[in-house]
Amino acid sequence: MKKFSPLLFLLVLCLCSCGPVDTDHEVLAASLSDGMTEDEKGVHRAAMDYLDGLYKADTSFIVRSVHPDLKKRGFWFSKKKGSYAGPADMSFQQLVDLTKTWNKDGSRANEESVKKVTIYEVLDKTAAAKVTAVWGIDYMHLAKEGDKWVIMNILWQSPPPNS
Repeated sequence: MKKFSPLLFLLVLCLCSCGPVDTDHEVLAASLSDGMTEDEKGVHRAAMDYLDGLYKADTSFIVRSVHPDLKKRGFWFSKKKGSYAGPADMSFQQLVDLTKTWNKDGSRANEESVKKVTIYEVLDKTAAAKVTAVWGIDYMHLAKEGDKWVIMNILWQSPPPNS
């Protein structure tokens, strides 16, 4: 009987794990929960709520995940000018207003759109994370209020022109 090659095993394992990505963040969070602390789960949930709010044009996600004193600042790349514009500031209310219309017709984001959260660090009161979305990259600072994590600051940019 032949031995099963470790290299072949890794290849099969990689191929099996390359199936469709589930974009339902409750299911995804549950699958990621092995090894995540409750605070890491809370940070992930807040970041995914932010994404879902904009992707689904649903302000309830923004209201529950973003602090009313939000400071958001960003830079967008103008293909016409060949350079970045900004920084542009956005308040909590402006984010809520944008959420109502940004993807209302579903033309900017859908179930297949990139939706990724990377957690850099979670302390007992503060955390840092990165969100990758169709509009670019958002770097976030979060704070824990009671037992809930909320987004306090966002620094973003549109995708680099060479990506």
